[in-house]
Amino acid sequence: VPREPRQLVVHQRALRGSSSTEALQQLRALRPRVLRTTGGMTVDGTAPINVANQIVVGQGVPATLILTNGASVNANSYIGFSGDAPSYIRIHPGATLTTLGNIDLGNAGTDGSFSDVIQYGGTVSTFTTATGEPGLRIGHWDNEVSIYRMLGGTLNVTSGTSRIWLGIDGIGILDVQGGVVNARQIDVDGRSNTGPFNGTNETLIVTGGRVNVGGGGIQTAG
Repeated sequence: VPREPRQLVVHQRALRGSSSTEALQQLRALRPRVLRTTGGMTVDGTAPINVANQIVVGQGVPATLILTNGASVNANSYIGFSGDAPSYIRIHPGATLTTLGNIDLGNAGTDGSFSDVIQYGGTVSTFTTATGEPGLRIGHWDNEVSIYRMLGGTLNVTSGTSRIWLGIDGIGILDVQGGVVNARQIDVDGRSNTGPFNGTNETLIVTGGRVNVGGGGIQTAG
């Protein structure tokens, strides 16, 4: 039985939806342990992509992950956005992004290595049961400002002790303009009072949609 590859790196324009259907089919068949995209990657709804361990978007160069109608991407361990370069994630209606671990935005600690997520629709869920700081972390490492914009769809961060962290060592912004956010708890300035970066501080903005918060409530360390 052939071994699964430990890591699959997708370079810019290596996979572009239905225009590279054969390449996408190969990716789906491989079920890699780690999927790293270092450029642009668009996933359509042809068939699900299941990653045995991690998905990392951006590694040294700016990267984009686009999930179009019907796309289904699942990671058993972890989804990380940004590695020493900006990352841009776009989730469109009908798409799903799911992990059994954390989702981290701004995961590098280098100036300019922010993450920018726009959810136009679809469903994003983390079902982590990890201890420590589980759930969705927006602004994980320092020296960056990361933002998650909700325009539609559903964001679920409700399992176990999970929560939405706005800022760990970096700065996190959750901007809810539409859709539904379900969270067991929301921590603004999560780990400690880190102070602003380039004049921006941790922020929760709700101008539309709905935010449902469970028993953990909304808390702040700053």
